[in-house]
Amino acid sequence: QAVSKVDLLEFMASFNTIARAAAADEAFYEERGVKLYSLEVTRYECADGKTASVLQEIIQETTNRINRMQKQRSDNEVEHEELTAKIEREKQRSALIEAQAANEKLQKSVEGESEGTRLAQNTLAFLRQLNVSVPDAQERLSLLRFFSEQATLTKQTEHLSTGTASLFLTPQDVNLKIQGAHRPGAAYV
Repeated sequence: QAVSKVDLLEFMASFNTIARAAAADEAFYEERGVKLYSLEVTRYECADGKTASVLQEIIQETTNRINRMQKQRSDNEVEHEELTAKIEREKQRSALIEAQAANEKLQKSVEGESEGTRLAQNTLAFLRQLNVSVPDAQERLSLLRFFSEQATLTKQTEHLSTGTASLFLTPQDVNLKIQGAHRPGAAYV
């Protein structure tokens, strides 16, 4: 009786509670000569075929929805892991670039210090060698400047000759004068 008084939706939502209430009605079973020790719902089916068909459709749609949700959750987890891995890779790339930049900076610093030390030693050696032959310090410094400028010009010329650059000079830049033999009666062009 307890079962027959509820609709399908209420039964689906709380059939355990309904079954316990039905088992509690001992008088119902004693009138029929039954001694009830326990009551378990092992299955149920609808009395009406149309209700059973609708119930089957509801069950199928609910199952499909649950499957779609689980698949979406799984897809989301996979995408999350892929993104996490990409982020970690990019962090490692950034760390590598920073380490390479720091190493390159240190290497250039050491090269600069080495070049500076070499230049200072060459300058001292040059000035010491001129101590006897050129006693005036200003004159020794002027000679050092002159040789440094010549070395720089030689290096620039070397770079120009080995590269693809073009150098354009005017006659005034090189103090160029062109003289030719003049024939009497010939016009200058």
